[in-house]
Amino acid sequence: MRILVLNNGYRRRDDRTRIDFIKKLSRHPSIELFIYGPREELIERELAPVPYDSRMTETDIISYFDPDVLFFILHNMIALDWIPKDICKYNVPSVILEEDHYGLNYQGVVHDDKAILNLYKEFEFSLLLRRHYYNEKAPIQSVWLPFSANEEEFKPTYLTGRYNTVGFVGSVTNHPYYAVRRKAIEVLKESGLLAENHGSVYKGYDKYLQAYIAYLTCGGGMLHTALAKTFEIPACGAVMLTNQLYNSDLLFGDKQCYVTYKDDCSDIVEKAKEILNDHDMAQEIAKNGIEQVYKKHMDKHRLVELYNILVALTYGKEIPRIWGQ
Repeated sequence: MRILVLNNGYRRRDDRTRIDFIKKLSRHPSIELFIYGPREELIERELAPVPYDSRMTETDIISYFDPDVLFFILHNMIALDWIPKDICKYNVPSVILEEDHYGLNYQGVVHDDKAILNLYKEFEFSLLLRRHYYNEKAPIQSVWLPFSANEEEFKPTYLTGRYNTVGFVGSVTNHPYYAVRRKAIEVLKESGLLAENHGSVYKGYDKYLQAYIAYLTCGGGMLHTALAKTFEIPACGAVMLTNQLYNSDLLFGDKQCYVTYKDDCSDIVEKAKEILNDHDMAQEIAKNGIEQVYKKHMDKHRLVELYNILVALTYGKEIPRIWGQ
């Protein structure tokens, strides 16, 4: 299977969930993976052998690479600006890996969920890979492919020797879907339970997740969906403190793998103290989390699921839906 990834040279510290994740497909013995786009030949010298040429049309690109699948990564709207809009109208299946469409702006429209969803239809993508669970019906064929933890980066360690407080890593902006996150941080700070070192961690993210007993996350705020850190925190052997997650039984089974607080954060201090004051309970929850994540939610699991999806799409078969949606 020949996969052509069309990307614009965009890189960030969280590429593990996007381009770095997709690049792992090149390790599969039956896949040839190529990357093409502005600046890509300067970054990915082996996978991007062809320098970007703005004069190449969609016909030129398809003819040169002869792909079985076109693959797009939606990290922001600039990612699609350079791509010929008619490229998906050729007889080649096209797949877009969604980022978080709730956080994207499109044509000056701020946080317009429908505008982003309609964009998928405009491009005529064959399949949308949804990284989050959400309730809107996509205007094109879609499948839920949850995030996962990179087994090459995240390793479990014992809770013994960790700081007995709650860590947090992530941005805190005025985005409406971060309301729960902002409230949770405020309450934990006032109670003295939040680590002083919290917020954006640009280097050593994996080591940060090995430093504290518990870590705060917020399930996408009011979306109640699994984020990347939903699996990365347990993968490092810590206890995750989160608000409600939809599809929890499907993702984590019937064992307690994390501790839940209410959206209004009225019980978050109580829940945090339970974790920090009962190390036997914390150790049991951490153990359950490690077992579930290493059983079902590492990159190696998701890549198998993705490969099977791409094979089904290429051969016109029914898309496998491991996670329901």
